[in-house]
Amino acid sequence: MIIDSHIVEEYLAGGPTGRFRDEWCFGGGHPPYAEPEGSERERVREVYRQVLDCAGDFSPVNRAAWDLMFPEWREQTAGVELLLIVGYPEPYDAVSTKDPQGGEAIILDMLRWTAYLGHIKEAAGNMLTHELTHSLISLRAPEVVEDGEHGEYLSRLDALAFNEGFAHLLSFRGMELDKVDWSQYGEVRDRSREKLRAALECGEQSEQERLIYEGTAGGYFDKFLCMAGMFYLEEIWAREGIEGLEREFARGHSGFAKRCAGCE
Repeated sequence: MIIDSHIVEEYLAGGPTGRFRDEWCFGGGHPPYAEPEGSERERVREVYRQVLDCAGDFSPVNRAAWDLMFPEWREQTAGVELLLIVGYPEPYDAVSTKDPQGGEAIILDMLRWTAYLGHIKEAAGNMLTHELTHSLISLRAPEVVEDGEHGEYLSRLDALAFNEGFAHLLSFRGMELDKVDWSQYGEVRDRSREKLRAALECGEQSEQERLIYEGTAGGYFDKFLCMAGMFYLEEIWAREGIEGLEREFARGHSGFAKRCAGCE
């Protein structure tokens, strides 16, 4: 990864970060600039140090799946920009996006990351795996990102459940898939599928926008699009291993939401 930390370093030096409010990471669909609290500098300094250590020695969670699905991930992630900042409002701690030149980029807000002090290594493994999975999906299947952002409603459901499902599964709790007790999440799985089935039947445009927002934002287990995608893929992994995940990826995102909801 290519690390750019000029914003957080200005903050740590006591400088006026407000002059960065017009930089690309705060505009064009990204979260708006919010003045960071100066009283948090020492905690941010410790977060920043630990994140740099993790980024410099990064290895993804569930690396075997990455090796199979994204065999060129080392070369591809080497060109991803990691922008370390302060200035995002709650709850934006991480964003996977494109830089102004169209390259893959991940933005991490070091002030928001103070919430993870005490387990930064685990949080970084989770977050970087999650966000870099999005970047790798964008490189392997750019149509997924395009449909997720600009497609018709059902295509957006397919693409978002697919993109978020893979990213959430491969990074879940920063753990290897076979170390997770998946049986304890049955209620979340069922609730997410029920909400997705209702979303698939929705024909009112204003309600569709609300459902897409609720399906991908908010509390972790409340994001029903992400959860339905993740648990569908987990069941494939449990039956077929990582080879099954690769087959499902190669199958593509068309119709994915219906598969997750059990409608096929």
